[in-house]
Amino acid sequence: MSFYTSLTGLNSASNRLSVSSNNIANSGTNGFKRSSANFGDIFSSSPIQKASSQIGQGVLLKGVRQEFTQGNISTSGNSLDLAITGDGFFPLQTSDGLQKVYSRNGNFLLDDLNYVVNSTGQRLLAATVDSSGTPDLGNLTPLKIPSSTVGYSSKTNDVNLALNLPADARVISAPFNHSDPSTYNESSALTVYDESGNGYLATIYYVKTQANSISDPESKWQTHLIIDDQPLEPRLQQVSNESGQYMEMNGHGDIRYVNNPSSQKVEMYRYDENITRIPSTPATFTSTVSSFIGPRTTFENGAFDLTNSVDNGDGTFSIPGWTINTNQVRLGTDSIGGFVSPESPVYPSNNVNDADGVGVTNDEQVVSNWGGSYSSVTDGIRLNTGDMTIKNYGVAHGPYIISDTYTEIKAGAQVSFDWSAVAGGDDYDVYGYLLKDDGTTIELLDSHGRSGSGAETVTVNSAGNYKFVFVAGTFDASGGTAAGASFDISNVNVTGNEPASPYGDIINYSTPEGIATSLSKIDEAFSMLLADRASLGALGNRIEHTLSSLFLKGEKLTEATSLINDADYAAESARLAKLQVLEQSSTAMLSQANASIQKVLDLLK
Repeated sequence: MSFYTSLTGLNSASNRLSVSSNNIANSGTNGFKRSSANFGDIFSSSPIQKASSQIGQGVLLKGVRQEFTQGNISTSGNSLDLAITGDGFFPLQTSDGLQKVYSRNGNFLLDDLNYVVNSTGQRLLAATVDSSGTPDLGNLTPLKIPSSTVGYSSKTNDVNLALNLPADARVISAPFNHSDPSTYNESSALTVYDESGNGYLATIYYVKTQANSISDPESKWQTHLIIDDQPLEPRLQQVSNESGQYMEMNGHGDIRYVNNPSSQKVEMYRYDENITRIPSTPATFTSTVSSFIGPRTTFENGAFDLTNSVDNGDGTFSIPGWTINTNQVRLGTDSIGGFVSPESPVYPSNNVNDADGVGVTNDEQVVSNWGGSYSSVTDGIRLNTGDMTIKNYGVAHGPYIISDTYTEIKAGAQVSFDWSAVAGGDDYDVYGYLLKDDGTTIELLDSHGRSGSGAETVTVNSAGNYKFVFVAGTFDASGGTAAGASFDISNVNVTGNEPASPYGDIINYSTPEGIATSLSKIDEAFSMLLADRASLGALGNRIEHTLSSLFLKGEKLTEATSLINDADYAAESARLAKLQVLEQSSTAMLSQANASIQKVLDLLK
């Protein structure tokens, strides 16, 4: 029995030695956690034996336990290397996709398919997120990083703010100055973006102008908007309710809703007075930051690809770059693109109100059985009014299509497009124009008849930002109350619209005085350039010195890490030597015990 007891000790020492050897072998493995062997005493007795007189029967390996303590985190030159602080594992999927494994090793790289994998080809799993950024931990998929991504900038169109202004704020009568905090009560800031993706700091300042009282229980506040230190002049725009009715306010603050706007610019009131009438125009902000990609001089989907059309549920449809409205539109009355649409200069001469046969002004009729639609044609789109019944010699327009974003067009550029129109129930009456961001228009097409087509080219004489609008229409030329027509547009293009030279206001070679002034400006620019180069050179020297310092610190950090690793290795080696000594001592003791037993047996003989 003594021999068996000693043998269990040798086996346990060997197991402990193996655990220590494994720790030493993995001292340089990323994410490795050291293990320790746990042993227990072997003890047996029976109910009729006295437990205090029993002798143990050796030792037993109860298990090998990993020590999940936080290790050291070090930086590397691989942007895909990851580390976990605290508890947790990286979820991985085997290359065959059949099994999930977990690891603390964060050494990752990209494979040939751009999946994030470890050195054995196991793919890193990641959780998908919804629009609010909440991860779906129940849906883990292999993480794939595309080799390249394409993004399109989008300007800020709407800002939603939720405000709670303090009721006990003091009234401020001093003139507003955003640089003086004493001239406003509160402020809030946000970032807005232009069409090129440039960001600007927009700050809204709130000034309390009147406190509430018994006679007037409402407090009054004035807002000021500053974008990149440029004040934005406030403007009022006519708003509408969910039913499409327009809201108007009189000088006493009374609000009413009307079906049609009274004019393109609605008279409203602002500030505290309810006295001064101002025209309603959109507030604008001009960027002062240069864009590296230049102004937008082209537009999207000039061939009207309808592959990814989206039904908006209100008679409008969205395709890349354009919005199609299949509803009826009354030219000169209804709004298109935020502005009242222009009237067609000349309506068909057979119109019921045309006594002299030279054309009349607007005689649009609201059609009750309107059935406008659209469809695809070669390199373009077809707008169809549908067959309808209207009054004798009446005119009706729609559907129409409008580009989603403004295109910057310089003076002298040419807009070209192909078109054709065919009568259905009766003659067609089509119209096309450029809509500037201030509401003014440039006519592109005005035609009516049984059938027609053409390749139009229009020169733009006024530079600006424009949207493209094409309107289908029909005319009861026969007086029989039946009407309907179709309108095809294709190959919309802008030529001669390269960005203007940024030096046009600096260099003038037309006169000797202009040449002298231009040379003076160029010399001044060179002086500024040399000064800037000197400043950049000094800055470069400081950056280089900083990089040298960082490189030296990196070397010291590497040296310190090496010392730590060497110290760990030395500790494990010392522990191994200790265990080897214990093993040798146990072997010697076992040999002596066997020799003693042999001597006893020899004496008994």
